[in-house]
Amino acid sequence: VLSGLEAGEQVVTKGNFKIDSALQIQAQPSMMNPGDYYSSRDNVVSQSPSSGTYNAGVLSEAMFYYLTAVKVLSQDDPDETVQNLEMFREKLENLLEAQKWQDVNDGLGMNVKRMIGLLQTLDQNLESLRKSISSVSNILKDIFEKYEYKEDLNLYLSFCPMAFEGQGGYWIQDSEQIANPYFGAKMLQCGEIQKTFGRTMIQTEPK
Repeated sequence: VLSGLEAGEQVVTKGNFKIDSALQIQAQPSMMNPGDYYSSRDNVVSQSPSSGTYNAGVLSEAMFYYLTAVKVLSQDDPDETVQNLEMFREKLENLLEAQKWQDVNDGLGMNVKRMIGLLQTLDQNLESLRKSISSVSNILKDIFEKYEYKEDLNLYLSFCPMAFEGQGGYWIQDSEQIANPYFGAKMLQCGEIQKTFGRTMIQTEPK
């Protein structure tokens, strides 16, 4: 300290965590929630035992290829869909190895293994690819609802009640504009966004 204090003045040397916690409670930016973002569960204290320290953001690198696969499937392009799903599977396999989840039989690791299993065999048939996307999307839906997604890019859980002969189908996309992968050009905008995953920007009043 070069200035601003005089000999004998009292200063705080501990208490950063309390200050940071107080800011989080008030939904204000803090060391653990920087950059004017706030997430009600985005801190060590509030993490539940079921989710541990993992969050859905660990899938971010792989999700690029899933999101692209969904997009090109909505354009009725089976070749590009297969290529991106294969890359998605490869990224999941890399994640499995990096996190040492090969022998895990529960939690996030188990769900990653399930998706890898579903993507082992892919063909160029659009209907088959749509079923594969649906099965993977159901697992991703569970992951994103259980393990908080803390990335800046918003993702949108979408649902079409008419897919698969009225059984309905979920998918995740990175745009608010519906692009239905289960009907493609036939009913591209059929469906609705049911939930948004991602950080929430704090709306502060101008000073």
